[in-house]
Amino acid sequence: MRKKELWTLYQQTCFVVSKKTTLSDDFCIITACNPYSANLSPELDAARNTKLVQRLQQLHLDYQPLIGCSEDLAHQEASFAIQCSVAQGKTLSCEFAQNAFYAVLDGQLWLQPALLDELTPVHLGPFIQRIISDSDTA
Repeated sequence: MRKKELWTLYQQTCFVVSKKTTLSDDFCIITACNPYSANLSPELDAARNTKLVQRLQQLHLDYQPLIGCSEDLAHQEASFAIQCSVAQGKTLSCEFAQNAFYAVLDGQLWLQPALLDELTPVHLGPFIQRIISDSDTA
């Protein structure tokens, strides 16, 4: 898939967030799944996310799990809301071979380039409008 097509798909992402989750107004959303947007097996994605959690613990960063997904829930990726700066988010995303990540700044959702660094960030509106609570998916 071409970069512009991927970038357009990334702009449609929603998030499944547990009602127990407490998020601040500023954080990054990162996954280690599907590096370079290449689909891996669920087992490989889980192993990669385990390595991401270990890295977050090593860096003493607070995080909470959530799921990045398509609006129809057909595509889902286990992800993490991480208390870190956009610069740290980009570094982590690149370390885990991600084309992009999301930043929530003052409650506003931004699509941020990581490996696709020739692209510019895109404002996607209030984060709360992209949330699908876990009770909505049951």
